[in-house]
Amino acid sequence: MTSNHLLLYRLAELMLQHEQHILAVDLLFDDEKIGDFVKSIQIDSPYQQLLLEGVLTESVLDEKLFVSFTVEGYFHFVLGEVIESHSKDKGVEFLLDLLVHKSFSGLLEGVENCLNRDIQNGTSRRLLDFIDLGGVGLNACITPLAQLLLTNGENSHAKSNEEAMSQHVTKVMNELFADPSENDLFVLQLAIDKLEVNQKNKCCVFIQNFLNKVIEPSDIKKASVFINTIKYSETEKRQQDIDKVINLKFEQESHLYEDFLFDLANQLSYIGNLDLAIEYYEKSLNFKLNSQVEQRISLLPVYNNIGLLWKRKGQFDKAIKYYQKSLEISLLQNGECHNSTATYYHNIGVANKDKGDIDEAIRFFQKSQNINLIYYGKQHPFTAITYDCIGSAFAAIGEYDTAVSYHEKSIKIFLNVYGEYSQSTATAYNNLGLSFKEKGEYIKALEFLDKSLNINLKIHGDNHPSISTSYNNIGSIWELKAHYDIAINYYQKSLQINLKYYGNNHHLTAASYNNIGSIFHEQSDFDKAIEYYNKSLEINLEIYDENSPVIGSSYNNLGALCHSKGDYNKAVFYYEKCIIIYSTVFSNHHPNIGVFCNNIGSAFQANGELDKAIEYFERAKFINLNAFGDKHHTIGNTYNNLGSVCYAKGDFTQAIEFFNKCLSIRLEIYGDQHPDAAITYNNIGNVYRDILEFKLARECFSNAYTIFFNVFGENHQHTKLLASKLDKLNDL
Repeated sequence: MTSNHLLLYRLAELMLQHEQHILAVDLLFDDEKIGDFVKSIQIDSPYQQLLLEGVLTESVLDEKLFVSFTVEGYFHFVLGEVIESHSKDKGVEFLLDLLVHKSFSGLLEGVENCLNRDIQNGTSRRLLDFIDLGGVGLNACITPLAQLLLTNGENSHAKSNEEAMSQHVTKVMNELFADPSENDLFVLQLAIDKLEVNQKNKCCVFIQNFLNKVIEPSDIKKASVFINTIKYSETEKRQQDIDKVINLKFEQESHLYEDFLFDLANQLSYIGNLDLAIEYYEKSLNFKLNSQVEQRISLLPVYNNIGLLWKRKGQFDKAIKYYQKSLEISLLQNGECHNSTATYYHNIGVANKDKGDIDEAIRFFQKSQNINLIYYGKQHPFTAITYDCIGSAFAAIGEYDTAVSYHEKSIKIFLNVYGEYSQSTATAYNNLGLSFKEKGEYIKALEFLDKSLNINLKIHGDNHPSISTSYNNIGSIWELKAHYDIAINYYQKSLQINLKYYGNNHHLTAASYNNIGSIFHEQSDFDKAIEYYNKSLEINLEIYDENSPVIGSSYNNLGALCHSKGDYNKAVFYYEKCIIIYSTVFSNHHPNIGVFCNNIGSAFQANGELDKAIEYFERAKFINLNAFGDKHHTIGNTYNNLGSVCYAKGDFTQAIEFFNKCLSIRLEIYGDQHPDAAITYNNIGNVYRDILEFKLARECFSNAYTIFFNVFGENHQHTKLLASKLDKLNDL
């Protein structure tokens, strides 16, 4: 033991003996073990070193000098070492006696660290006995049990290591449940929570799979444990497990029943049964509201989760209503500057973002962030998460450079807190990649999406929902680059994982079918496209209300398919269904209605009904200008469409005016190397060619060709088309 270690150990020992966290320095002068250290004024003496390093602090009270530990956690660590030494060869009764008979703050943490040291030394007997003994010491067992479950299993990725982890967890669980009691379940559930927070996902899977096999939900406590294992079951077994507990009859006066209903709703939500999940959240809520001991604070997670489900169903106003209920309670119970209040501001921001009200979303995100910075500081994960959401909000309104800067702030914090290999870092890389995707920088987008994928593979293995998300997003980039075979391969991988984890009747499975349909659509395999689009629509109709925006998106895709097939009337029929849905759920001025009006205008134009086309394009322009102002990509798209219909009518002067407005917006938003800018250069070139301004046409076609070549390569259909146009001009 070094001199510094001896000094700290003896101080903790004396504090335990005197049951005080602060000791008079003159009391230490005569101590046989450390008196000489304390009396020495030499700068290199152990006592003076620890003062200089900030481990110890001196203070003056009533003209006497006192010393204490500066860092509470360090004191707990050393106290654990003291307790371990004093309790050597003694049973758990000694530890319990300490907790019961000594009124000394920090003892619980000291006992916890003592038990941690037992685990590090390869013995778990005292821990398991302490859990069986129960009483005031149970909370000291949570972290040691989590550590025991991880021992010999942490950071396992290869199959053999996973088997070793599974065998180790099974061994520990068998020892824990050798003499099963309520204490075992209580400590284990809290240990699982700790493991989940620290992203020890594989360990949690093995624990929950064990519990799923051995727990028979014969009473409310066991049923509450059993219900939380369901999300770790195989897909086909989840519904069976839910059926096993959903109709059980329990004593309904117990608060455990309220929690059981809440946990059951969580599992129903996980498997995608949103309506039934809302029903059980409402049941839990009603029990809490009718309870004689109702505490308003207990309503917070229920209101919040109901809001989350309405958001998933696309009912954003309903979601915001429930989030607002949570927010009102949090403000009343906790005040403005509280982490719960920040959470509900954040969730209202997310709902507004999904609703398309980006200004309101950013306002609520900023409210949340102001609290996070005060409550947690600049280097906390919650601060990083909110930066990430602000970045996504700015990306939604086309402010990509601002979006990227917020995503980069988020990544920097996550790297500092968790390092490279964490789920949070992976998610932030994913969102940064998506912002580069929207910006048209596909190589950078793939760089960050690949980073996200590689982190998730290292954390979760190759069959996890986060891997499905990565495959889906990477596939979307390859689709934009028109590498359809690569894109469909990623979409198929995503689909297989979603089917494995969620089954067929889930919104993420529906999204995978939709994306595969879009590839067949791009390849003009219309029969296959409609097959997959209909699969997606059928699932979504099972999950969502008929007036859900998700259903509107499905109709939009079917409309686009009919447009591609030349069935313009049917295309308009589907697009108008989209407008009806969005007008019902939101208002007549929702930004997506502008998109649908553009689509209807394009269908009328393709059908030769040019005046009708202009009518809908003008309507789209009005909606988008009100929603986003005059520097947004949707306005650029509308100007492009107006230019196109003027070109078709032979009004070349007006066409060039609209195309130039479109080009100005696209260059400002995307820069001069984005495919949309190339498309506009091509359109302007077409007009100049037709009015025999060949020099200007050649300049525009050359700009378009250069962009397509840089983004897609020389073998892409757009690049080849522009090369052909330039060759023809050169022959003139």
